[in-house]
Amino acid sequence: MKASRPLAVAAVVSLLVTACTTPDGDRRPAADCAKASPRDVDGDGRDDLVVGDTEQWRGGPGALYLISAGKVTRLPAPDKDARGLGATVGMGDMDGDGCADVVAGAPYTDVRGKRAAGAVYILYGGRKRPPGKLVAPVPRPGAGFGESLAVRGDQIAVGAPHDDADGVTASGSVHLAGRGTIHRTITQNSPGIPGTGEPYDRFGTALALGPDAVLVGTPYNRTATLVGERAIRLQPPKGCRNYAAAVAYHQGYVVSGCGQVRLYADDGAPRSHLVRKANPTLLTASARGYAAVWSDGAWQVPPGEARPWQQPEPWSAALTETSLAVGMPTASPGGAVAVLDLKSENIQTYRVPGSTQFGDAISG
Repeated sequence: MKASRPLAVAAVVSLLVTACTTPDGDRRPAADCAKASPRDVDGDGRDDLVVGDTEQWRGGPGALYLISAGKVTRLPAPDKDARGLGATVGMGDMDGDGCADVVAGAPYTDVRGKRAAGAVYILYGGRKRPPGKLVAPVPRPGAGFGESLAVRGDQIAVGAPHDDADGVTASGSVHLAGRGTIHRTITQNSPGIPGTGEPYDRFGTALALGPDAVLVGTPYNRTATLVGERAIRLQPPKGCRNYAAAVAYHQGYVVSGCGQVRLYADDGAPRSHLVRKANPTLLTASARGYAAVWSDGAWQVPPGEARPWQQPEPWSAALTETSLAVGMPTASPGGAVAVLDLKSENIQTYRVPGSTQFGDAISG
């Protein structure tokens, strides 16, 4: 591929979520944001967690929640037409004011008459801005734009794994945004991308962002593709059926599948791997490292040993400097989020009265 830095990304849509604002016309950081941590939405100086509830079981519009200082607050809805809001969530500083901004997928949203074409929203922390949304350049029915999502700093990658890209049914596409618009769309038929899009490949089912690259998981085609200065396609071990169902990025990149979590260098060279009889169902990464949550009821932050997970079925995960947060939307009633202190291994559980699938997605 020709582009040397394909992921220079800027903010695209917005919504006020806190009251830390400066006078009209003043573009300096708001006072509270000056002391904000990189994962701090409300400017109190402490890391926050963002949790999604798609409300899919009852066909609702979806909801977003902020866990801050031990309290759960529902965030304002960015758009009355959003459907499935919170299916995916991410955090980054889109406008450079110091406060973290919330990025959320709403993949069931109708766009320009196209049913479930999908949309992505940003809820800004620290500044007044009107709501808005990011959609695919060519919205297609059922594409699920926003069903996967990755955020790094001010960079955003959005997956539309059910997109009939290049006229191929559900072959999938990935969109890279910059300065308020999508500046690049990638499919398996794009120049420089190895392979060819085939029906139901669902390219973009899983996404992770590195400094200058996006890692695309395509488990239905059993491949992972790193797209940066050049494109590298990784092939799974022989007989592996769920390779790249989950991906993450930390000092190189991490790909799951076949009872393994494999760590690679940026050039695609394998570095190390974890192996269990069970499949790694969830992967998450932060500055601390990366974590895996396994299907046999265990969690692991390498190089530590696996520990038992005795909570309900894990569905989403986020690793911070001090904790592993796990979303459990099937926990009765209405879902739950468990925050595991990595030092003490104590667990604090959060619930929301009246929720449906609290914990569908989580970021911190």
